[in-house]
Parts: sequence; structure tokens; C-alpha cells
Amino acid sequence: MKNFLSVLCFMILFAETAPALKNETGTVENINLSKKEITIKLLSGKSVKMGEKLEIITSDGLITLIVKFPMMTIATCGIHGKGNISSIKPEMPVYPYGKTPQNKESANNGTGLSDTGQGMIKDNSTGLMWLQDANYARESLSWEDALSFVKKLDAAGYNDWRLPTKEEFDHFLKTAPAEIQKSFVNVKYFYWTSTVNPLESGLIWTADIDNRNTRHTFRTNENYIWPVRDGKMRVRNSYAVKRVQEDDPVRTAAERTCSKNGSRFVSYSTKLDAMTVSKYEIICIKGKKETKRMLEYDKLLGNWSD
Repeated sequence: MKNFLSVLCFMILFAETAPALKNETGTVENINLSKKEITIKLLSGKSVKMGEKLEIITSDGLITLIVKFPMMTIATCGIHGKGNISSIKPEMPVYPYGKTPQNKESANNGTGLSDTGQGMIKDNSTGLMWLQDANYARESLSWEDALSFVKKLDAAGYNDWRLPTKEEFDHFLKTAPAEIQKSFVNVKYFYWTSTVNPLESGLIWTADIDNRNTRHTFRTNENYIWPVRDGKMRVRNSYAVKRVQEDDPVRTAAERTCSKNGSRFVSYSTKLDAMTVSKYEIICIKGKKETKRMLEYDKLLGNWSD
């Protein structure tokens, strides 16, 4: 009896002085590479439900698991989304989704990505909501068609989607590639921004996902779209985007000039704006061939010539 009381007192003392367990759900017990399944051993008092998401910190970054077969003391899970199962090792701690120390630190610092559970991923540093499906259109589009598509887009329960600016994509591309791959689906290579090159309106900035930078290309080229919705703030746009209005007299004259040989107007840029004359370089396209032409406006006579 004395021995039993001594052991009991020791256990109570140990429980009071031992450091509190972290927020783990359990630990990895077994990895089945052929079935791509992970068995986790649940900590005492912990339980999981079928379909619940869990997370593991590995050398390849965070990997999300989804519970397939929950039991009393163990649970079988599969990888949710993308992740290298070979980077998961026995005895690694398993956490509830979004509760890893890394995610907590990111949340405290206002950085990282969060799954809203509505088909959107939130960038915690800007508040922007990115569509989780990074190829929602299922095709590449010209810039004009991309603008039209996003304007009419109704996805994830919202219809206020738009193309990201160059600066927003520059900021987004600082996110770790592993985190982007884990958080999104159908990620492609080149994406349109909404930002026009300030020196040449026929060129639009695009985002290169693989090389993690932005560069410009012709607006008539085809790239993918990755829509966003505004959050708590926007990344400052240092570029003045020139919006061509339907009642723009330069556009009207340029469209008339392009149509003379069956071409379609693409864009124009101002080359000279003097006291008596203005000169514009216009871009026309016929089929896949683009041509540049000069358009001149005589301010004294009010005449256009090309």
C-alpha cells in the first residue's frame, strides 16, 4: 500500500512539474509508400474524425493529411493535395490543420497562407483572397479575354474577382514554392497581371511561377489567369495603368486606321505631344501578325493622318 501511494504521489508530482504537451494530435507510426498512406498514433485523450485535415512539418515544408479511417488509438491518413510522402518519417509529430508551430508563428507575424475552406486561399500578409483553383478557366487566354472572363466570373460564392496587379504578384511570389503547391491546385506557369507596361501599352506584365518573377509580354499572347479578391489592404501600385476608354478619340482613329487593311486594333502609345501636333504609335493585328503604324493629329487643322 505504501509503495502504491509512493508511486501515485510521484505520478502526481511528475504531472504537475512536467512540461505541458504541445498541440500535437499524435505521432507518425507507419508509412505505407505503395498505398501512399500514413498511420498515426493518437495521443491519449485525442481523437480525429473521418475527413479531418492534419498537418506534419517535414524537410519539404508542411504536408497536409486527410483522415481516411479513424479508430480509438490510431488513424490511417492519406496526403491531401501535393506532398512528398517519402519526407515523412516515423515519430514525427502530427498537428491539427493550421495549428503547427510554423503556422502559429506565421499567423502571429501576419504572413503565410490560410485555407478558408470556401475554395479560396487567404494571403495573411495582404489579406488578398486567391482562388484555390489556379486554372479555373481551364485554358490560356489573351489579356483582353482574361479581363472579360474575370469580370463575369462567379466562383466560391463571389463575383468581385479581378486579375492581380504586378506588385501583388511580386509579393505573392515571395511565398515558399512548397507552400504554394500545398495550398493550391492546377498551378500553371505564366499568369496575366492587370498591369500595363507604362512605356508601351501593348505590353502587359505577367507572372512567371517557376522563375518567381514578373516580366512583360504582348497582350495578344495567351497566358493563364489566377483571380483574386480584395482583402484588408492592397499592395501599392507604383505603375500608372492607362485605361483606354470607348470614347477615346485616339482609339477611334486608330481603329479606323487598322481596319483599312482588315487588321484589328490592339493598342496605342503616345510618341509626341507638342503644341501643334501629336503622334501616336499604334499596334494592329491580322491573324497572328502584329504591325506598328504611326498616327498623327494636327491640332491646328483638327485632322488625322497616317
